[in-house]
Amino acid sequence: MATITTEQAPAAKPISKSVILTTAYQDIIVVDNYDVPVIGFAADRRTAPGVAEISSPLILSNATGTSKTASVRIQRGGQAFTVINDVLIEPNEVVYIPLNGQFLLSETNDVLQAVSDSVGGVHAMISYTQGQAEEDNVLGDI
Repeated sequence: MATITTEQAPAAKPISKSVILTTAYQDIIVVDNYDVPVIGFAADRRTAPGVAEISSPLILSNATGTSKTASVRIQRGGQAFTVINDVLIEPNEVVYIPLNGQFLLSETNDVLQAVSDSVGGVHAMISYTQGQAEEDNVLGDI
């Protein structure tokens, strides 16, 4: 996770991601924090949480002539939640995993991850928006 420095609360930024899967879980979406100014006259800054909203299905495509499998999980707070496990993707076909509308938060260290049974055979594609999360206490821990 990175920290993005801004001079004001940023608008949500659209992002598209394309990853060639391997036999080890790879991060597809990692949500960043935001370094923002504190409201008021002080020159203080604080770290604000980030949020990502998935805006498309996760598309898994098999670019080979043999069947492949893939698994997808979400890591939240150090705990893994399986979305799909060893889904079969036929040769030269695609599988759509309907994740659109899901939110991932930096506060809970959310990460979307995927893995395949072979290196280079399965491509993962997804679109999402990322921005500063809404907060109940906009002044932070002052």
